[in-house]
Amino acid sequence: MKKHVVYILVGIAVVSGAVIAWWGIPFAYAERGYFALGGEWLLVLAAFLLPFVCMSAPWRL
Repeated sequence: MKKHVVYILVGIAVVSGAVIAWWGIPFAYAERGYFALGGEWLLVLAAFLLPFVCMSAPWRL
C-alpha cells in the first residue's frame, strides 16, 4: 500500500474517532457527574478502528 494512501486512511479514522470523542466523552461526563473510563472510550476506539479497517480492506486485494 502506498504511503499517501495510508496517510489518508489514518486521517479519516482519526477524524472519525475525534468527532465521536468530542460528542461522547462530554455526554458521559454530564450523565455521570464525574470523569471516569467507561464505555464511551470503547465507542471512540470503535469509531477509529471501524473506518480504518473497512477502507483498507479493498486495498489488500
